[in-house]
Amino acid sequence: MAEPMGARHGARRDARPSTPSPRLRLPGASSLDRPLSIRAEVGIVAMVLLVWQAARIPLEGSVQTAFEHAHEWISLQSTLGLTPVQNGVITLVHHPWLLPAARWSYANLHVLAIFTFLVAFRAAAPGRYPRVRNAFVLLHVPALIAIGAFPLASPSWLPHAPDWPGVHPSLTGSLDTDLRNFTATVVSEHFGYPVLIAAGTLWSARLRPIAWPIVLYPAWVFLFIVGTGHHYPLDAVVGSLCVAFGFTCSAVVHRRAARADPSPRTVAPEPTAHWISLALGSGMLAGWVDAISSGRVRPDHFTLLDFVAPALAAVAFLVARRQRRPSRCGSAPDQA
Repeated sequence: MAEPMGARHGARRDARPSTPSPRLRLPGASSLDRPLSIRAEVGIVAMVLLVWQAARIPLEGSVQTAFEHAHEWISLQSTLGLTPVQNGVITLVHHPWLLPAARWSYANLHVLAIFTFLVAFRAAAPGRYPRVRNAFVLLHVPALIAIGAFPLASPSWLPHAPDWPGVHPSLTGSLDTDLRNFTATVVSEHFGYPVLIAAGTLWSARLRPIAWPIVLYPAWVFLFIVGTGHHYPLDAVVGSLCVAFGFTCSAVVHRRAARADPSPRTVAPEPTAHWISLALGSGMLAGWVDAISSGRVRPDHFTLLDFVAPALAAVAFLVARRQRRPSRCGSAPDQA
């Protein structure tokens, strides 16, 4: 019996290979979901930090608006019961033994720590690194929105006897002021980055042995950002919420990218001595470059101490080169 024409056509339609729904396609999905080379990842981190600094400049508010928002912020803190926390931290940090360490930490640890952590995570746990990298990139989106929407004077602008007298700053008149946003207080990425570091360290099996000392790092950062008058306690809460936003969006990106391109690609973690040396060298070099860009180290007045960081970074890179994995062939998937 002849087969009906409609049945043949239906069978042909059924036999056609199905194509994935275009809704599941993400441009560059493999890059979003998989680790790039360490050099490429370092470049991404550096670019994010540069864009973060540059994007904040046009978002600076006026001095008057920043002071008005500061009084609103202080009122909200009082309602939430955070004013005694701020006063207690300021009193503690202004102890003669702690204040110099707090000021040095605020100036020097921020860039050094985030570079060291991200390079260490990429080398030690490459399979999980893309989620952390994507979270790091995405956390800056709500931070920029908050900075632009709510210009805020730092606590050091307001008198807090006997710790500081308060100032009425000028936001123009020099290259330094033109290249910085002095009203970006509302989001403390000085605290947000340590939260990201602590969370990522706890998540990675290879970094977990050093996790508990690192978990104390956000606590120390909270002390010195509040105690030196750079941030309010509530700024740390906003910074933490930005990190939570970054991790949440990163998880969504990871799931969609995995569905769009499920083919596995294995990347073996680096030997322990290699990634530790590489991370420390990268962090010290990045911190030194940040010190030059911020004026803490002046190229026209270099001293012997100013060369300590790049010298130590060079030594760390030499150690990392000697300890690197000899071959990348046949690498096993990372489960760290």
